[in-house]
Amino acid sequence: MFKVDSRSPLMTDMSDVEYTFSVQLRSSDKLHTIVSGLLAICPRKDDRGFSKYASLVSDRRRPCKCTLVHLRCSRVEKLVRDVIKREICLVAALKTMEEINKGSGKFIHQVLSKIELELYKYGLIVNNASCFRFKELPWYSVRYRWRRALKLLIPKLR
Repeated sequence: MFKVDSRSPLMTDMSDVEYTFSVQLRSSDKLHTIVSGLLAICPRKDDRGFSKYASLVSDRRRPCKCTLVHLRCSRVEKLVRDVIKREICLVAALKTMEEINKGSGKFIHQVLSKIELELYKYGLIVNNASCFRFKELPWYSVRYRWRRALKLLIPKLR
């Protein structure tokens, strides 16, 4: 069993940390959009998860540049941001823009499940996810509408 002293900085700062993100993604039909949202992430409360998180933070080869050992450590923050960006881009690359817009709830669910699975390896969990917004880039949205209109018109012209 993994035990930690109650006066340890690891035990005093086990609260959620909110990560806001804005990621530009590209769909399989080469259209761009921006996804923004907010994730609340904290260490897992079980012994194994806590030991993974502690080993991540206290890597002896690259000491963390923070006074207290917690989720705001630059290494952990960079890891979380990279996981979020990578998983959003991977899921978006497999879908068309129409699939992303029509099934936005399904898209968000797929992204969150992949993010949770990846963060679980490091002893972190997602406590809350909210404010997922999709914003089309103006140039790409015009191009998308023209491309879609042409797809609908070409079969009728033949």
